[in-house]
Amino acid sequence: MLLDQMFELEGIELDQLSIKFLSDGLGTQTGDKFDYIKFRKAIKALKAMNMDHHTAVQSTLATAQTMSVNALDINKS
Repeated sequence: MLLDQMFELEGIELDQLSIKFLSDGLGTQTGDKFDYIKFRKAIKALKAMNMDHHTAVQSTLATAQTMSVNALDINKS
């Protein structure tokens, strides 16, 4: 699910129907542009490669800048 890809939800007891509803809704909102959803997914992927949180965020922001997207653009999305 999309929320699982964005956030570290392992070990947290959540209502799966609500999670699916939210994931489906967010999934329809994402487009081709690098937005907050893609930002969160990138951070989680980097952390899965044993990168610390701060470095993962900085790396993701640096990559976004190569696509002419800055932190304010991500925040607005």
